[in-house]
Amino acid sequence: MDKATGKDYCPEGQRMPVAAVRVGTQSCPANRAVREGDKLTVRFAGCDTRLTYVITESKDWIVFRLDSVAGTRPSQPAWSGNEPLRIESWIGGRENSVNCCGWGSR
Repeated sequence: MDKATGKDYCPEGQRMPVAAVRVGTQSCPANRAVREGDKLTVRFAGCDTRLTYVITESKDWIVFRLDSVAGTRPSQPAWSGNEPLRIESWIGGRENSVNCCGWGSR
């Protein structure tokens, strides 16, 4: 959603999980998200993993910082980065995602 214009760039009628976790050999797509204040808790189909993120908003971007893991610890959490968009013209910077902080070593 473009906050300046109110235009929604997501295609209508398509469903795609925005996140998934890998638990063992199984990939579990996000199937539920609940926001309470500045926290977003995401649950995943096929496992008991719950990831809680702290959300920081600014005028131009939003930051999701992993705050806690409950249930089975995944070997790999990920925002998909594959969300389909209807971009009709150049609207700003590219989407960036970072896999940092030695996830597998924690």
